[in-house]
Amino acid sequence: MCDGPDFSTETFPKARKDYRCEECTRPIRRGTYYHKLEGKWDGEFCTFRQHLRCHNIAMKLIKIIGEDINFGEMREVLKEIVSHNRRRRIVMRKNKNQEG
Repeated sequence: MCDGPDFSTETFPKARKDYRCEECTRPIRRGTYYHKLEGKWDGEFCTFRQHLRCHNIAMKLIKIIGEDINFGEMREVLKEIVSHNRRRRIVMRKNKNQEG
């Protein structure tokens, strides 16, 4: 998913069979509700599925970072945020130690 879709439909259906979540790669079990996005991107029809929890986390991340996240990239974005925060804490600790 690069640019916005030519068209898309977002639904929250109940799974009629097991699917795989685009984010965590764990199964979306039959009978559970999930987030589904179908559409056409760059001339190709695609369907993306996420657990509701994964979808909610992705929506919160989008608000935090201020830009869209492609399906399947949530883990990488989270790793980058954690890594950035770790580096920031290390630098802050070093600065604090140098001051005191």
